[in-house]
Amino acid sequence: MLTKRFGSGKDSILEDFGRQIRLAENLVKLGNKVDLIAADYVKHQKFKKSLNGINVDVTPFGFFSFPGYVSRLRKRIHNTKYDAVIASSDPIFGVVAYITSQKTPIVYDVQDNYMAYKSSKLPFIRFFEKKVLKKALLVTTVSRTLRDEIKKYSKENIVIENGIDQKLIRPIPKIKSRKKYKLPEKSAIIAYAGSDDPQKVSIDFIIKGYNLLKQKHKNVCLLLIGDGNTARVSKKKDNEGIIAFESVSYETLMELLSSADVFLLPYKDTPFTKMSMPYKLSEYMAFSKPIVCSNFGDMKSMLKNTPQLLYEPDNINDFIKRIELALKIKNINYSKQLQKLKWINIADKLHKKISSLLK
Repeated sequence: MLTKRFGSGKDSILEDFGRQIRLAENLVKLGNKVDLIAADYVKHQKFKKSLNGINVDVTPFGFFSFPGYVSRLRKRIHNTKYDAVIASSDPIFGVVAYITSQKTPIVYDVQDNYMAYKSSKLPFIRFFEKKVLKKALLVTTVSRTLRDEIKKYSKENIVIENGIDQKLIRPIPKIKSRKKYKLPEKSAIIAYAGSDDPQKVSIDFIIKGYNLLKQKHKNVCLLLIGDGNTARVSKKKDNEGIIAFESVSYETLMELLSSADVFLLPYKDTPFTKMSMPYKLSEYMAFSKPIVCSNFGDMKSMLKNTPQLLYEPDNINDFIKRIELALKIKNINYSKQLQKLKWINIADKLHKKISSLLK
């Protein structure tokens, strides 16, 4: 499996985090041998380790190291005689697989609308993107909307969602969370985990909605967790009731989210978000709390049992209305959705599809 070491502000190898690690780990559980080659373009380190049964090889990656990376990878694929090469996490690894795989089948994992990635702005990436889609034995997409988009280029495709590993999501009692992190014990807390992102979410939109909401509901606080949020909130004149944390460890994040009564997933309506399936959606669902979410894409179908909590994107009044409805709900049972999103079930679907195509 070809992937990058760092993504979403996290070290996927040392923090044991992310789509690629969970897929690889569960493919190993199903009896496969998985070598994961993680390109490090941040620290440019080189080391090997075993992680959950995965053979991990971290290797430097950058403009000057690229030729050596490609040369070593071509030789490794030729000598090891892999059954398949899975290219994931960035379109550049699809290109790398295309030029190094030789006769080894490619599985191209499209986890986002890659055309929105910075790397896709490179001329050769756009040129090779369609070639990779056509050459691949199988193209996997994170959502059905994204699958519909790439169907015209690929012969074989399947949806491989972002799953959930409930062993890693350890909610703690709400009151314990609030005491531990000195959060208001008697107020309702609405929460969003993430940073401001022009393509996805506007923290300013969330803050504006909250400030309008608290005019009617005085006993509600807003919890924001993510890079840049503390500075953004401190600059706001009207920031009473807003509690901000910078990015924290995954364990701490789960404990902080345990304090919430309502979760927010207010995505903008963009070409990127229309085809995405946020990792945090399944994480939110594990807490069995109401989720106020944008009304489009696969997020809409995932939350079809609570249509009253879906709001029209960028409509601040509708956003507030849905939060007010959510505050009246204590718990929601997402067990059916979460059963389908267990990583072992998702990996099994991928394993069976690849096996059938390799026969």
